[in-house]
This record gives sequence, C-alpha cells and structure tokens, in this order.
Amino acid sequence: MGPQQALVAWAAELPNERKAWAERGEVNHGAQRSSGGHSVSELASLPSGNDPAALRQVRGWNWGAFLASWLWAFAHRQPLLGVATLLGLLFWQWIGLACAVYLGVEGSKLAWRSRPFEDVAHFRRVQRRWMLWGILVFAIEIILVLPMEIETFHILFG
Repeated sequence: MGPQQALVAWAAELPNERKAWAERGEVNHGAQRSSGGHSVSELASLPSGNDPAALRQVRGWNWGAFLASWLWAFAHRQPLLGVATLLGLLFWQWIGLACAVYLGVEGSKLAWRSRPFEDVAHFRRVQRRWMLWGILVFAIEIILVLPMEIETFHILFG
C-alpha cells in the first residue's frame, strides 16, 4: 500500500475512531483526536491539542497567573511574558505590574492554548493550585521587595 492509499484509508477510519473515543469517554490529548464534532484541523489550531470550543468555558480572571506571574508564564510555555514580567518586577515595577495584569486577564486563554489538559475540570483544578501557590509567591515577593522599597523611599525623601 502506497502513502496516498494509507492516508485515504486513515481518513476513512476517522469517523469510526471518533465514535469509539466518544463511547469510551476519552478526552482530547492531542491534535489527532477529535471530540464534540470538531475536525482534526480545528483541533490542530491549538498547540496544546485542547478543544478550541472550550475556550468559552475557561475565560475569566486568572489569579494564579496574576500572583505568580513570571513563574506561571514559564510553566505555561510563555517564556517572553515570563522574562518581561520578571525583568519588569526587578527593574521597572510598572512594566512588571502591567505584565501581571495582562496575565491575569488573558492567562486562562493562554493556558488553554499552550498546555494540554484532560478537560475543563482538570484545567480549573490546575489553575486553582496555581492560585494557591501564587498567594505564597506573592507574599514572599512582598516580604523581599517591600523593605528595599521602604529604604529607597527613605533615601530619596528622607
């Protein structure tokens, strides 16, 4: 069987495989699986392989992305945002704050697009853990940065 014939045979089996996945209750772990009537090409539009239709269900403010901004960004495959946020927090606090607010607003969509999740419930559990860790990271950042800011204020306005 040649490559073209193999491709045609594979494409012919897709509807049967999709039905079997649905009957077994399997979730989407990659772009080749399809659920909810979405084509393989639609699922391939998200690098994570997550269902693009579920983006409506994962919208909203993301406390984990806001509070643990630079760590969250690196963990969710957003290295440029991670570097920008970290440098902003270290050197230009307004830029760091702007990046953190952006991550809070867009974080859920960024996470859904960039990391694979079993389903929306799994996504929410993971993001809740990030929120709890974010509270800890944010508290540590305040404890470390606040004394330096107070000292700088005293030096400048003494």
